Amino acid sequence: MKISGTTYLETNRLFLRPLSVADAPQMFENWASDADSTHFLTWEPHNNLEDVWDNIKIRENKYLLDNFYDWGIVIKGTNTLIGTITVVHQDNRIKMFEIGYVIGKSWWGKGYLPEALDYIVNYLFHATDVRRIARILKIRTTLFLG
Repeated sequence: MKISGTTYLETNRLFLRPLSVADAPQMFENWASDADSTHFLTWEPHNNLEDVWDNIKIRENKYLLDNFYDWGIVIKGTNTLIGTITVVHQDNRIKMFEIGYVIGKSWWGKGYLPEALDYIVNYLFHATDVRRIARILKIRTTLFLG
């Protein structure tokens, strides 16, 4: 499968970029510690900043891989990290990616997630040879986007 890995991207209002341990305080405060924001994720809300650091350290190592796709969602004007979009599963046999995402509830309903998701889907269809992209939910429902 043609691969490209996580790279810096930019939409009208957002930067989409790899996370670093310096992002841990914003990640913890903005969504990782909130039960409402993490309700549909595969992990429970983090109880402390150390859990977030550990999570990001794992991601930092995975960013070295060409087939790891994971972006922090950052508002341009304020440089606020509000969530993430990640390819959580890849089926290379049928060239399908499953995408998971989270955004802090303070930013729900403002169009940030659809803007980021649309950009990532288009990026993946052009930068890789993926043929199908699915959205993953806690109850593995699938929405085919292409």
